[in-house]
Amino acid sequence: MFLGDLQTLWQSSQPRRRNPRTRTGKRTRPDPFEADVALIEGWLQEEPLLGSRELMERMLAHNPQHYSERQMRTLQRRLRSYRLQRMELEMAETGEVQVDAHGQDSGDPSTAIPAEPLG
Repeated sequence: MFLGDLQTLWQSSQPRRRNPRTRTGKRTRPDPFEADVALIEGWLQEEPLLGSRELMERMLAHNPQHYSERQMRTLQRRLRSYRLQRMELEMAETGEVQVDAHGQDSGDPSTAIPAEPLG
């Protein structure tokens, strides 16, 4: 009897695995850079190639009590989304290839860049 139940005994003795929570996509904390969005966008329009390190240094000089080096990753995410939005806006204005949220071609042939003959 014991050997017959041994096959299922190990299954009942294991702790049950919980399914991981799915992300809802909403922010759980307020954005620390929300107050200075216009300032950041102004700097990026003046210098489009401005990196996140230089931008963070400017933010620390602008308001050292409000910002810290620990917010670098948040600033990098904001910088990435800003540049992606600018790229999509410029491509929409010129009628070139549509890009999805990951920077990939949407695959719509009507929006493809026309091929130029190799010469």
